[in-house]
Amino acid sequence: MEDRRWMYRRLTPREKIYNEFYNGVEYFLQFAYNSLGLQLNDLIRCPCTKCFNLPLTTREMVWDHLTKYGFMNAYSVWWAHGETFVNLVDPWSATNLGESSHSQDTHHDERNDFHEMVYDAFV
Repeated sequence: MEDRRWMYRRLTPREKIYNEFYNGVEYFLQFAYNSLGLQLNDLIRCPCTKCFNLPLTTREMVWDHLTKYGFMNAYSVWWAHGETFVNLVDPWSATNLGESSHSQDTHHDERNDFHEMVYDAFV
């Protein structure tokens, strides 16, 4: 389920929730619990538009919030739920900048430091 447009396509014109959204929320929860090595009764951060990944809550509450409020904006990389930024297009890559591999390694280290700092600020 690489295409995540479903995350921001929750309601039909008749205000019903799309089946694709329900399936996507289940996929998200399975991904989060698996990637973080959690048990079903463990708490996770809620990425809904109300919580913004701040509170730790139950799986059921995350399900309820996501179906009621939807995902917070710009959360297509699930960084607070075990996903890394590795799959993103890297604007600092040597291929994009025409730089040497040494320069790419330096940018890679800087990017990792930055991502760790952002992750630590929210976790």
